Amino acid sequence: MLRFTIRELVLVTLVVAMGVGWWLDRSVLMWRHEQLITSMAGLRDRLDEADPGWRKRDEAVRIPVRVDQYQARTIGGYVVGGTLFGLAILVVISVWRGWIDVSVLEDRRRA
Repeated sequence: MLRFTIRELVLVTLVVAMGVGWWLDRSVLMWRHEQLITSMAGLRDRLDEADPGWRKRDEAVRIPVRVDQYQARTIGGYVVGGTLFGLAILVVISVWRGWIDVSVLEDRRRA
């Protein structure tokens, strides 16, 4: 039968909670980004109907929207978050299997 200490259960709960929180945060950001892109496309269509020549007049004034930069930052966030989550899981498994002594994680002040 498996036996766990309170410390191990708290550590596992913390790691899972951080992973779920990070995933929810990233999901909301992606959802908002997709809504913004859809809204911008709809507004451009409505502007095309109201004023067909607006694109030619505003080419010099418009600020280009770089969606690929946002996507690169989002992918980078997923990579960093996934790596940290994987390392935390690796530490939990290593302590649970006995590959790392639990005393390594304790906060001991040296005199």
